[in-house]
Amino acid sequence: MVMLITLLAALAVALSTPSPHHHHRPRRPMHASVSRASSAAALRRSISRMTQLAVLQRREALLHDLLVRANTEMPLLRDGAAHEVLSGLFISATFVSRDFIGSPIIRATVMNRRPAVVSIVLIADLADAQGRTGRASSALVLQPHQTRTVELACPSELLPLSLRWSAIAL
Repeated sequence: MVMLITLLAALAVALSTPSPHHHHRPRRPMHASVSRASSAAALRRSISRMTQLAVLQRREALLHDLLVRANTEMPLLRDGAAHEVLSGLFISATFVSRDFIGSPIIRATVMNRRPAVVSIVLIADLADAQGRTGRASSALVLQPHQTRTVELACPSELLPLSLRWSAIAL
């Protein structure tokens, strides 16, 4: 008898279909997504985001200062010549060093001699003695007659012997 009950129970379970159970996300009313008198909350969120950004920028500056003080970079190349990459846009005083990971770091002074704002992508092409190449680039916005020092990091691990500059106007 127990065997018959077990067999009937197994047959009932096998032939029964599972109950449809769909979980639907409750709909929110349209006015719930529009903040009414929450300008104070929006201001708090904005201040919180700006504070977090300031903390991250400060941490980046502290890490940069630590690496500079620790003398983890090895100087590789110095170029004192001025290069005109675009009309009225000059690059001078270029220094290339190698960081503790082995990647080249390029520091250069960029001068905008134009009477207008310039938006460019500055590109540095590096080559070593074995013919391997690496490239570093950065987007810049320069005000009229502005001079700025830029720092570019090349992800390739090489010991550069030559450096060639180019720029693309945006």
